Amino acid sequence: MKKIRLPIYLFLLFALFISKSFSADYEYTLTWLTPNTHTYVIDARVSPETDTYTHFRIPAWRPGRYYLQDFAGAISNVSAKDDKGQSLKFVKTDQNTWKVTHGKVESVTLTYHYFADNMDAGSSYLGHNQIYFNPVNLFMNVPGRYNGSVRLNIPNYPDKWKIATALRKSEGGKILEANSYHEFADSPTVISSEMKILSTTVSGVTFHIYFQGDYQGDKQTDKAAIEMVEKVAKEQGALFGGFPFKEFHLIYRLLPYSIRHAVEHENSVSFAITAGISKSPKSILSVANLTAHELFHAWNVKRIRPASLWPYDYSVPQYTNLHWFTEGVTNYYALLTSVRAGFIDEDQFLDQVASNITSMENNYAAHHISPSLSSYDSWLSNSSYKDPKTNISYYSLGQRMGLILDLALQKETDGAVSMDALFNYLKIEYYDKGMGVPEEGIQKAAEALTRSSWSDFFSQYIDGTEPIPYKDYLSVVGLKITEEESLAPGSRGIGISLAENISQGILIRQINPGGDAYLSGLGENDLILEIDGKNAKDMNLNSYVDELKKGDVINMKVFSGLQVKEIEVKYNRSFAPVKYSIERKKNLKKEQEENLKNWLKSRVND
Repeated sequence: MKKIRLPIYLFLLFALFISKSFSADYEYTLTWLTPNTHTYVIDARVSPETDTYTHFRIPAWRPGRYYLQDFAGAISNVSAKDDKGQSLKFVKTDQNTWKVTHGKVESVTLTYHYFADNMDAGSSYLGHNQIYFNPVNLFMNVPGRYNGSVRLNIPNYPDKWKIATALRKSEGGKILEANSYHEFADSPTVISSEMKILSTTVSGVTFHIYFQGDYQGDKQTDKAAIEMVEKVAKEQGALFGGFPFKEFHLIYRLLPYSIRHAVEHENSVSFAITAGISKSPKSILSVANLTAHELFHAWNVKRIRPASLWPYDYSVPQYTNLHWFTEGVTNYYALLTSVRAGFIDEDQFLDQVASNITSMENNYAAHHISPSLSSYDSWLSNSSYKDPKTNISYYSLGQRMGLILDLALQKETDGAVSMDALFNYLKIEYYDKGMGVPEEGIQKAAEALTRSSWSDFFSQYIDGTEPIPYKDYLSVVGLKITEEESLAPGSRGIGISLAENISQGILIRQINPGGDAYLSGLGENDLILEIDGKNAKDMNLNSYVDELKKGDVINMKVFSGLQVKEIEVKYNRSFAPVKYSIERKKNLKKEQEENLKNWLKSRVND
């Protein structure tokens, strides 16, 4: 064979190409200072944005928590250099963005420290026995390059430590890779000296189960954990006709104090829970509902996602009216999964449904803030200016509306269509077509499935706060709801929801606008100095109110509005909490019996 000799300049050109090439669009290196400093050191290397400057930006929020967060506040010791190691000038252009000035260079590297001392599931932490990070917290990106591939180098990866992550691993975890910044940002990772790793397979999909921390279980506990995950996965996989992933990672971080927090991701879930749940097979089931909630998110919000969040833009708020659906209805489906999988029985399920209704009906804000408004205003939820009386969670509002919408669909179609069908419609109509769900998408889905108008329903209960006719909707599955006045204990009896004894008296933290105290002129942040002539600072307000009879009068001296006032509070029980209970009707009709059975039965092998 004749040898082909390439001109020398082609070899030089090829060598030059190799020297300039990147193995990924983002090349990060993660190291850290001593554990007691809780400080990561990050090198972020990218190709230049232009011939004169490159912007680096830290996300302003993270998916799963829809308000602006100050990740930038954790950043310090910033420096920049080019591919030859020469220092570059930079300036901070806004709270989250650094602009590096340079000439024509092959690469730009920004180096910075990140303080990581928060142990919850959505933040990052560096400690003596764990390296935990949510990439969306601490890795900067170049604006507009969310689709760029990522390679993370962890050269100081401790020997014999184990790793839990959905990212692709090589060199024992010292190198992690993702196809895009989106995938990278959505992949929490923990590296630890304390890690119990289990796995199981459901319908050809591998579920990796990690317990980081003081795992206290034995082989029976291991078995219970695997069976718990299997039951949840089987139920939800059956509902959707399969899984949208080949592997899924459930990362339970076990902490030595009471905590219950979790964050959903596309191919994983990060939990922060108390270590006590790992003690026994019985205790491990205490996280079955939480596990069901987070796994359901693999469809609802991660894939069946509001169009306004498709794709994510981590630099600005992305407003939607649909968080009542993405979070609240997921709460509802966690309960449905629990009863369908056999973690709870029918009576326990109905008790929890009734508890949610009780909570909402006794909440002032629930009568004034609609599910859609609470969703849209999620970006204001951490505002210090917010009126406490209007605080309401779209989780709870949406859980109630998940129940009502499900029963309304069944009522409209004599049990033929339920929320299960609505979810599959959304999956096929939007996610399978590579689209997000429009703001009116839930209503349109209900109308398509039932061939009737849902305008009134959505205007009254989703966009409005009109009273819900529970009896009408529960009747379709043969249930009845009863209510009874509940004697509120302690200060709640006069409408003071939260109060605190301080050195000067009793500080009112939260008050019900329909209660006796509010109607008498008391408000939040008022300070009760005396009660019936006695110094309030040493009094137990709860015990005092419990001794009252209806019609009694309490004379208070109160510091309010920068002055001391005399206020009479008459115990009229103006706000009387109502407790709801739900149970089967007697002598159910055949169709009601069938609807109830179909509603709560397992979907596995359906």
